[in-house]
Amino acid sequence: MKLIRKNYLAIIQLIKRQNPNYSHLGINLTSDRLRILSYKETIVIKAENGLTNQEMYWAYAAISTTILAVIYTFWFKCPMPLVLSFAFNAVTVAQFEPEDA
Repeated sequence: MKLIRKNYLAIIQLIKRQNPNYSHLGINLTSDRLRILSYKETIVIKAENGLTNQEMYWAYAAISTTILAVIYTFWFKCPMPLVLSFAFNAVTVAQFEPEDA
């Protein structure tokens, strides 16, 4: 049992070290106890803190692929770039949704 607790605390310390602002990860690490946040708590944190750097990167990638797809659709006179951009954006937006436990 001590080994499990030792590994548990090591994981918590690793998360804190790698992510100083770990509140966007959907976990609460107060007093070295790991707790998965509910969907409502995650939404409140997102509303207060905004998007993370990784989410901003994916949002800009989705916007830029859409702009490029529109340009290529007119240039090639073919709707396939727009269809591929829609598929990419659907996957990107799906990644933004917090997972329900």
